[in-house]
Amino acid sequence: MAGCACLVEQPDRCTKKENPVFEEARVYLLEGDEDLAVEALKEEASNGTDTCTAAFYLFFLDPAGAEYLDTLTRPVCAAKHPLNNMIVQKFLAFGRKQEKCTKDRRLLRKKISALAAKLKKVEAERNKLGFELKKLEQIRRETEKLRLNK
Repeated sequence: MAGCACLVEQPDRCTKKENPVFEEARVYLLEGDEDLAVEALKEEASNGTDTCTAAFYLFFLDPAGAEYLDTLTRPVCAAKHPLNNMIVQKFLAFGRKQEKCTKDRRLLRKKISALAAKLKKVEAERNKLGFELKKLEQIRRETEKLRLNK
C-alpha cells in the first residue's frame, strides 16, 4: 500500500494547468465570438507567458496571421512546439501548392479561350470551304451537262 500513497502524493505529469487566456479564447470561439478570442490571444502573444502557442492560434484565426509567422519560425518556438511547427510548414506548403494550381488554372483557362477562338475560326473556314466545294461541284455538273449536250 505504500506504493499507492506515493502515487497519490505525486502530481500527475500529464495534466498541466491550462493557461487562462487560452481557456478564455476557447470559450469565446465556442460562443462564436472570434474577434474577442483574437483579442485575448493577441494580448497573450504580446506580453504573455506562452507567445509561441498564442502566435500559433493567431496565425490561423487572425486575418493578419502572417505577422505571427516570424514568431512561429523562431528556433525557440520550433523546438518547444515541433508539431505546431510541422502544421504551420505543411499549411504554408499547401498554400504555395494552391497558388501554383490557381496560376496553372488561369493559364489553362487562357489556353482554352484561345483554342475555342481558333476552333471557331477553323469551323467558319470549314463551312466556307464546304460551301465553295458545293458550288464548284454544281458548276462541274453544269459544265459536264453543257459539254454532253454539244
